Amino acid sequence: MSFMLSAYHNSYRGRQMQDSFHSSRISGSGEQPPTQRELQLADAMDWLMRLEAHPEDVALMQQHLDWLAASPQHQSAWAHACHTWRLLQALPPTEAIVPEPQTSLVTANVAVFPVSPWAHYARRLAGVAIAACLILVTLPSLSLFLQADYATGIGESRQISLADGSQLYLGADSAIAEDYSGKERRIQLLKGEAFFDVVPDHTRPFVVNTGKLKVTVLGTRFNVVMGKLSESVSVASGKVAVQNQQMGQADTFAQHLLAGDQLTIANNGTFVLSELAVEDVGSWRDKRLYVQDAAIADVAATLQRYHSSRIVILGSDMETQRVTGAYDLAAPDQALESLVSPYQGKIHNLMGLLRLVTR
Repeated sequence: MSFMLSAYHNSYRGRQMQDSFHSSRISGSGEQPPTQRELQLADAMDWLMRLEAHPEDVALMQQHLDWLAASPQHQSAWAHACHTWRLLQALPPTEAIVPEPQTSLVTANVAVFPVSPWAHYARRLAGVAIAACLILVTLPSLSLFLQADYATGIGESRQISLADGSQLYLGADSAIAEDYSGKERRIQLLKGEAFFDVVPDHTRPFVVNTGKLKVTVLGTRFNVVMGKLSESVSVASGKVAVQNQQMGQADTFAQHLLAGDQLTIANNGTFVLSELAVEDVGSWRDKRLYVQDAAIADVAATLQRYHSSRIVILGSDMETQRVTGAYDLAAPDQALESLVSPYQGKIHNLMGLLRLVTR
């Protein structure tokens, strides 16, 4: 990667950026010393090289995570370094055929250049850089899963029998924490989606907390999902009470939901009560997703839990577009295409690691 680091140095018009891991600052005659920002960027590029050279070194990965957590400036420099993969789009392609438009940002009229000796190496670096960028995205998830009593991976779901006999169906890439020690049976949904089949106990209410909602029941069947722009509760049978917990205002509203009711609360605190067919409540257990007047960003967040590549939507106008439809969770790529194509969304497959949605 030394050629890439040299190019990165040159982008700062000849300013010398010294690697703080391996060398001390050198003052050249007539040259300005490197700024703190430049040194941090050099460190970030060094991390790219070290992680690429030792991809299975767990200790090195932990050191890198510690470096990221030490300073917001480190995180900013790391994000900046990761973006260098975009520059590689201008390098000669390593294949003899131009990629299809739907799977690449390269347009159909780009000329095909001969493969240079270092092109394969550059392509490998691009893949490493994209993968490294995903570390920043997954850091919050790692923290949540450390708090969890139960968690699932991408595309995985679990049925869990709780201590009181209640059944919990945990959706893909989801996590919960359990607390049955007090007068209430408490579940904290940390991430994702869960369906609950609760055994009645009038002496100990069953409570589910999310970032925005507090759901209280005695015995019922209901689904709770945390999306990107909103959270929602839908009821399959029985009755639930829902409170808004945003900004500590637990009593701002209380809404009793019956079978077929769905309550959605947005990040800005507004909420909508709608109807949903009872058989569609928690339909993700059968790999089916039905949504009504949902934001594309929230639907994409559900699809993300079934997709091994990171889904990124560029533009708030696309994210906030409202949709109603049915999607097959067993085929997340097809579902994503069905989700965004009616709104002129284009999906770019970046080296199998990212699905970038643009207009």
